Amino acid sequence: MEIIISLTSLAIALIALITSIYFYCKQFRPILSVMVKTYKDGNKARAYNLEIINCGSLPAINIKLSCNDEDLQKAISENAIPDDKKRFLECFSEQTEILRLHNGSTTSCSFGMTREVNTFWNYMAIIPVTISYQHPYSKKKRYTDNINIQIRDSNSFTYGCWDSKKN
Repeated sequence: MEIIISLTSLAIALIALITSIYFYCKQFRPILSVMVKTYKDGNKARAYNLEIINCGSLPAINIKLSCNDEDLQKAISENAIPDDKKRFLECFSEQTEILRLHNGSTTSCSFGMTREVNTFWNYMAIIPVTISYQHPYSKKKRYTDNINIQIRDSNSFTYGCWDSKKN
């Protein structure tokens, strides 16, 4: 009887140890997210930034964004100015890489606009984006997350709000 109790206690301790290690590995790492954030909002146009946020407990290194060209073309307005495409889509270029983003930090880049004339994005378009990055202490460990971003006002989750943030 004592052996059964001892073996049961050992099994419970091992399960607790394995569970703790599992959750430790899931938590003690960089965790990145991407979002479209309203930069400036007016009565005729709205400018956006693409923001990358590290909400994990470690820095992330060698960060790259990618997107399927077909998905991008669906989201871009047919009236978009060609020079704007190069400027606003540079973040998805193979050569664009963020070397390090510390935990709790954000970085951003200009990401187009919606306006009455010559709009760049189709408002409310959804773009599937892949973000890949590495663990700072294990170069072999590369994380890849697929995130859908939407071109919309980040100050309100509906079509407006009474007290918008002033930029």
